[in-house]
Amino acid sequence: MAQLYKVDCLPSDHAPISIEFKVPDINIDSLYRRARHLGGHTSVRSQEERDPMSKTGITSDLKPSDDEFKCFYEDLMNVPTDDLADECRDTSITIPVLDDPIFPAEVSAQIRRIKADKACGPDDLLKPANKSRDTSQDNFTMAVSKELRGRKVDISEPPPAVQRQASRRPATRSATETFLIGYPSSSISGSQLPTNRQAFQYFLHLQSLPENTGNPKHQDLANETVEAIIPFWQMARIKTMTKYNAAQHFMTLHKKHRDLARNKGRTGDPGGKRSAFVLELDSLFDIGASDAIQEIERNRLLSREKKDKDIRLYQDQKTERKAHMSGHDKIFESRSQQQAERAARLQQREEQDMNLSQNFYNFSAATQRRTAADVSTWADPTDSEGNAEDMDYQQLRPGCSHHQDTVTLTFPRRVMECVDICSTADRLGLTDNQVTALVSVTLKAGGADLDKFVISTSTTRRNRMLTRYHISQEYMAAFSEDPPKYAALHWDGKMLRDVLGNDPGTTSETLAVLVSGPPAYPEGKLLGVPVIDSSTGTAQAEASMDLLEAWGLTGVITALVFDTTASNSGVHRGAAKLLEQQLERKVFYLACRQHILEVLVGAVWENLFGKVKSPENPWFKHFKDVWTDLTTDNPTTLSIRQKWLNKKKKECKEILRSEKPPRADYREMAELTLIVLGDTPPRGIHWSRPGAIHQARWMARNLYSMKMFMFAEQLEYDEETVVKLERLNLFLGLFYTPMWMSSTLAADAPANDLQFMKDMMKFKRTDPEIAQAVLQKLENHKWYLTQEVVPFALFGSRLSDKEKQDIAAKLHATEKPDSFRRGKPMFPQVTAKTTLADLVGPESHLLLDTLGIEYDWLLQPVATWPRSDDYSKALEYVSNVKVVNDIAERGVKMMTDFANIITIDSQQKQYLLQTVEYNRERFDSFKKQTLKKLL
Repeated sequence: MAQLYKVDCLPSDHAPISIEFKVPDINIDSLYRRARHLGGHTSVRSQEERDPMSKTGITSDLKPSDDEFKCFYEDLMNVPTDDLADECRDTSITIPVLDDPIFPAEVSAQIRRIKADKACGPDDLLKPANKSRDTSQDNFTMAVSKELRGRKVDISEPPPAVQRQASRRPATRSATETFLIGYPSSSISGSQLPTNRQAFQYFLHLQSLPENTGNPKHQDLANETVEAIIPFWQMARIKTMTKYNAAQHFMTLHKKHRDLARNKGRTGDPGGKRSAFVLELDSLFDIGASDAIQEIERNRLLSREKKDKDIRLYQDQKTERKAHMSGHDKIFESRSQQQAERAARLQQREEQDMNLSQNFYNFSAATQRRTAADVSTWADPTDSEGNAEDMDYQQLRPGCSHHQDTVTLTFPRRVMECVDICSTADRLGLTDNQVTALVSVTLKAGGADLDKFVISTSTTRRNRMLTRYHISQEYMAAFSEDPPKYAALHWDGKMLRDVLGNDPGTTSETLAVLVSGPPAYPEGKLLGVPVIDSSTGTAQAEASMDLLEAWGLTGVITALVFDTTASNSGVHRGAAKLLEQQLERKVFYLACRQHILEVLVGAVWENLFGKVKSPENPWFKHFKDVWTDLTTDNPTTLSIRQKWLNKKKKECKEILRSEKPPRADYREMAELTLIVLGDTPPRGIHWSRPGAIHQARWMARNLYSMKMFMFAEQLEYDEETVVKLERLNLFLGLFYTPMWMSSTLAADAPANDLQFMKDMMKFKRTDPEIAQAVLQKLENHKWYLTQEVVPFALFGSRLSDKEKQDIAAKLHATEKPDSFRRGKPMFPQVTAKTTLADLVGPESHLLLDTLGIEYDWLLQPVATWPRSDDYSKALEYVSNVKVVNDIAERGVKMMTDFANIITIDSQQKQYLLQTVEYNRERFDSFKKQTLKKLL
């Protein structure tokens, strides 16, 4: 007997459709509630989106999606059964659609379109007693389809139980809508990498599940959300960050939403945070690893074309999101599967090796037959006759004859006399007890009898001291026999606490002294780290000269490289002037170019924000504290209108894209500069966590200033601060960073400095305060525009052939002095019209005189210069001479690392540092391929 029900709780503007069906084991009240729930959550197209079909009704223009209709169909099936098995019930339900009537044929077509492999199936439909659930479901589907083809049923009132249920659960879409997010979604679909909104909607779905009601752990739900998203990234072949970090990334977004939701009742949007968050929701849920692009580049299973395609996809998904994934790459998957199988076989083999080793240890304790100096890995002791040591390896590992587990080593009885053991222990900063223990357990692991070795803590200590002494003496002898022909002296000092093991509260001025010069020591050689009485120029000069004399290098020093402090560069008592006097000849004064640039940016910062008196910059500290709360998707970039500045912007981008910074912080500065100029770095946009904020880290000013400007809106700085940051970043982006990236090139130094000064003179029309602050500092740092150094430009790449010819002609025409003037070089006056040729003078002959070079090639065309041996000799010198003092900085770093460990004896401290340097030259890393090369 047919039961007819009317669903009157649906919105009145939804036209009903009547369905008469026959279904076994369905509770009609549950079915009604589910149909009613559907009315509050089904989304369909509006009337305005469709073409008017007043005459023919809705046909092909309705087309509900598969997912929408499947959810409805599953809701019909997911109802609890009752005890009335096999009872036929007829009812009428109302499906919310649009204003026009929906024809039964359309619904029937939608049912037929549902694919069996996509349907989730009923989760809570209980099996009937006769176990005919599948057949019942089929009958239900067939009955619905059959009845929909031509039947239309009248509607009457629902029973009271249904009315009571309806009154308790209002069918409104807002009941499940979340502020700014929208509605929960039970799945993540699409052919693009998921957005933040999709992640949130799936998270809300997990949160609404019965098992998660109450007080769910958001971290666990975030982990499940990430697990559902990762397959999309795997299909895109993009490496992701760890699940924990990805979940933390989501929790950061969740915290932002929670903070905004607290004020959802506000009508306004103060600070634009709400609109910014909505934009962020529709951007990529970026869980890519920091080296994702490099990982794609390193993937040997991908062709060049596919690598480029994957990189473009990743970059597109982070910006415009126009690209779509076309599916799985079967060739790549096949190769990946083969690689995985190989890895599995290797792991299985290693596990077998581990088991075999365990069997050996169990056996060796009872049957040890080796000499004390032989360390071997024994076979599996399965032979009860005691012949296990003669058992062939094939018996233990059949089919693996290419890989042996038996290795015999021979150690000297006086094992601690090994130079590599002692020097490596010094490099690692191990104590005598630690070294003794480590070597002893290594021998013991091979079954050795320690009584047959000469090893103890005191023996270790004596041998390490002897090793340091011999290495230092051999180092000095070899260096003295074959020193660099033209060397540069580097030095730098630092106050270190308790260097000599005296009162822990005392500090001592310690000086690192090094030399550099091709071919053997292009990156420097440590001479010593003496402790001096004070940081005056006199004390530094005397300590440096003592080391030069001890190493026999006084006759090869041609240049002094130093930081531009008063104690180093003073006119009367500067260490450079005093050293030159003691060397008794003119040398080049090569002030560290990076130190000069640090002074310039410090002056600009002080001009804009005032002098920072505390050890840590408070601006940077605040930024570091709020970094995790910032959204990095839409950084602010510079808007440059002036034509000449736009030309500088283009030049800057070309320089930064061609340079390969040697250090991570240099690379970060170059990439941040490209971003602030509106460009994308070659390896994509990567944001590094803010680092040290103390004043000693000069690079912090550049890195923090650029990030502070790009996210100034989120930091809610006042307008004055934002303008100051914009001015600072204009200087950093267009002028400072390009200078820094080329600061190590001696041949380009004169041309770069002259152009930089001219740019600042021109920049006065744009920002007179910054330009004047820079020019004032440059007046005291024109080290590379002096007569002595200007000829370096003949060997650079910044000048045209005509400019080089002008310098050469001026140099050839200038008379060489009888003797060169010693002391601090004289800085020239520079105007907007000054050329490098104008700066050539009598002292410019110093380069050719120092190298003993003839002048004939200067009169030849520039294109023919490389054919001259004299030109090649000068080119080699200028290309290798250092104009930055990072060599001394590395010496200070090593001096700091070993200041208070291993030994407090002053002489042993010197030997220790020589030993560490020797060991680092022996092998620069601990990779197996590097260690295999040791003799």
